Amino acid sequence: MYAGFGALRFLARNAEGIDVPPPGDGAARATDTPPDLIVILAERQDELPMVQEAHPGGVLESFYSAADRRLLFWVYSGFER
Repeated sequence: MYAGFGALRFLARNAEGIDVPPPGDGAARATDTPPDLIVILAERQDELPMVQEAHPGGVLESFYSAADRRLLFWVYSGFER
């Protein structure tokens, strides 16, 4: 998944997003303001502690597939900005 993914752009038309490369694949694009929320895909769960350390005090919500109940992603929000 990436910020410009077609279905995501359709569902969240006015949302701005950036793609974060995996560790070692280059630096994420810096932004002037902190994000409102961060989406962490299940396959990148090892990066979750780094996100929480960089943005303390947030709330983590899990989202599961309706078809098979597997974890799809987390949304981390409400952190210090």
